[in-house]
Amino acid sequence: MGPGLFPRNWSELTPVPQQVEKAELLTIFARGAFVLDCGCVAHTAARALEPSSIHSIVRAAASRVVGIDVLAKDLAQLLHRGFTNLCCANAEHLPFLDCFDVVIAGDIIEHLSCPGSFLRSVWLALKPGGTLVITTPNPFYINQFLSIVASNQITVNDEHTCWFDPQTLTQLATRHGFDVASVHWLLDTWGNHALAPFLRVPRSWVKTLVALRRNL
Repeated sequence: MGPGLFPRNWSELTPVPQQVEKAELLTIFARGAFVLDCGCVAHTAARALEPSSIHSIVRAAASRVVGIDVLAKDLAQLLHRGFTNLCCANAEHLPFLDCFDVVIAGDIIEHLSCPGSFLRSVWLALKPGGTLVITTPNPFYINQFLSIVASNQITVNDEHTCWFDPQTLTQLATRHGFDVASVHWLLDTWGNHALAPFLRVPRSWVKTLVALRRNL
């Protein structure tokens, strides 16, 4: 399906995978591509060094990877440990133009001050027809409702500025030159719920992955 022909409403995308591992999907999108990993530090250099980190997964699959983050000290630690092609940059103002086949934004859009500026910046950094892969927490996952019922509190990271579901993310993306290529519910556990060690959430109500294609 060519650019501009993807459905603009995410619910038109069928079938939607019911249980998908994040590492499996990221590997598929990154395989053989020139990839930009936004937020490659993943909070700390120690986490980025783990084999299960998004940056490690992308490095293993892509033909070439550039990583950016605003955490300069952590980037320096990664460079010292042998990582290459890392730079300190703001994802809302990327210093690239028509460079990348794929941009990976793993769990960062909910941290940004201006998600629209980020999408516009990525649009410029991608080659025409390139793909932006976004993962973000699902605000409607079951543990959220359990937390509200049990303690009258909403569970949210202190550093988050916003929440997105597939519909609101689709709406914002189309305003900035993207079409929806696919939507996936990522298989995960129930966060810090008491039953987390024993349960897997069907259709992954915990995280959402949305793949967006840059319009020409």
